[in-house]
Amino acid sequence: MGKLIFGDGVEFELDVPLHTERRSDGLYVVGEGMVIPVKDDEEANYWLTELKKTRDRGEDVGACGGVCFRYPDCVCPETRDSSKPEE
Repeated sequence: MGKLIFGDGVEFELDVPLHTERRSDGLYVVGEGMVIPVKDDEEANYWLTELKKTRDRGEDVGACGGVCFRYPDCVCPETRDSSKPEE
Protein backbone atom coordinates (compact mmCIF):
# COMPACT_ATOMS: atom_id res chain seq x y z
CA MET A 1 0.00 0.00 0.00
CA GLY A 2 2.58 2.53 1.07
CA LYS A 3 1.68 6.13 0.42
CA LEU A 4 -1.11 8.03 -1.24
CA ILE A 5 0.41 11.00 -3.08
CA PHE A 6 -1.77 13.70 -4.62
CA GLY A 7 -0.73 15.89 -7.54
CA ASP A 8 -0.24 18.87 -5.25
CA GLY A 9 2.39 16.95 -3.27
CA VAL A 10 0.19 16.07 -0.29
CA GLU A 11 1.08 12.60 1.00
CA PHE A 12 -0.61 10.17 3.37
CA GLU A 13 1.17 7.11 4.77
CA LEU A 14 -1.36 4.26 4.64
CA ASP A 15 0.54 1.38 6.25
CA VAL A 16 0.10 2.71 9.77
CA PRO A 17 -2.34 2.13 12.63
CA LEU A 18 -5.55 4.17 12.55
CA HIS A 19 -5.04 7.71 13.83
CA THR A 20 -6.03 11.32 13.11
CA GLU A 21 -3.96 13.79 11.14
CA ARG A 22 -4.59 17.51 11.06
CA ARG A 23 -3.46 19.06 7.78
CA SER A 24 -3.70 22.57 6.38
CA ASP A 25 -6.83 21.58 4.44
CA GLY A 26 -8.58 19.66 7.20
CA LEU A 27 -8.68 16.72 9.56
CA TYR A 28 -8.37 13.09 8.47
CA VAL A 29 -8.61 9.60 9.92
CA VAL A 30 -5.66 7.77 8.35
CA GLY A 31 -4.28 4.25 8.47
CA GLU A 32 -4.89 0.62 7.66
CA GLY A 33 -5.10 1.53 3.98
CA MET A 34 -7.63 4.35 4.35
CA VAL A 35 -7.94 8.12 4.32
CA ILE A 36 -11.23 9.50 5.62
CA PRO A 37 -11.80 13.27 5.64
CA VAL A 38 -13.71 14.37 8.75
CA LYS A 39 -15.18 17.70 9.83
CA ASP A 40 -14.01 17.75 13.45
CA ASP A 41 -12.52 15.79 16.34
CA GLU A 42 -15.91 14.36 17.27
CA GLU A 43 -16.38 12.81 13.83
CA ALA A 44 -12.76 11.59 13.85
CA ASN A 45 -13.31 9.85 17.18
CA TYR A 46 -16.53 8.33 15.87
CA TRP A 47 -14.73 6.80 12.85
CA LEU A 48 -11.77 5.61 14.92
CA THR A 49 -14.13 3.87 17.35
CA GLU A 50 -16.34 2.33 14.66
CA LEU A 51 -13.47 1.12 12.49
CA LYS A 52 -11.69 -0.42 15.44
CA LYS A 53 -14.90 -2.16 16.56
CA THR A 54 -15.46 -3.49 13.05
CA ARG A 55 -11.89 -4.72 12.80
CA ASP A 56 -12.00 -6.31 16.26
CA ARG A 57 -15.11 -8.28 15.21
CA GLY A 58 -13.06 -9.64 12.32
CA GLU A 59 -15.11 -7.81 9.69
CA ASP A 60 -13.77 -6.02 6.64
CA VAL A 61 -13.38 -2.32 7.39
CA GLY A 62 -13.41 -1.51 3.66
CA ALA A 63 -17.02 -0.32 3.71
CA CYS A 64 -15.98 2.66 5.75
CA GLY A 65 -17.31 5.63 3.82
CA GLY A 66 -13.79 6.83 3.17
CA VAL A 67 -11.20 6.37 0.49
CA CYS A 68 -10.24 2.70 0.66
CA PHE A 69 -7.01 1.46 -0.85
CA ARG A 70 -6.57 -1.79 1.03
CA TYR A 71 -9.75 -3.51 -0.08
CA PRO A 72 -10.18 -4.01 -3.85
CA ASP A 73 -13.83 -5.01 -3.41
CA CYS A 74 -14.72 -1.91 -1.41
CA VAL A 75 -18.36 -0.97 -1.74
CA CYS A 76 -18.07 2.57 -0.44
CA PRO A 77 -20.10 4.89 -2.67
CA GLU A 78 -17.20 7.36 -2.66
CA THR A 79 -14.73 4.82 -4.02
CA ARG A 80 -16.84 2.56 -6.20
CA ASP A 81 -15.97 2.78 -9.90
CA SER A 82 -19.07 4.39 -11.37
CA SER A 83 -18.13 3.18 -14.85
CA LYS A 84 -18.85 -0.40 -13.75
CA PRO A 85 -22.49 -1.54 -13.75
CA GLU A 86 -24.09 -2.45 -10.43
CA GLU A 87 -24.38 -6.18 -9.83
